[in-house]
Amino acid sequence: MNKFEIIIEEFDSQYEANKGVNEFIRDCADTNIEVLEITSHMTAIGKNITYVFIYKVALK
Repeated sequence: MNKFEIIIEEFDSQYEANKGVNEFIRDCADTNIEVLEITSHMTAIGKNITYVFIYKVALK
């Protein structure tokens, strides 16, 4: 059985991505959830950029 959960978030701007990741980490710290890994991916199609963050967090 896996002892972790995968959470995916997508953002449309670098500002939103920075804010969202910082909030996620702060929320995890406030609730004693251990962040095991963060993977980021950026996709650009023309002038549109999407920022995707994949979080691996420990289950309580």
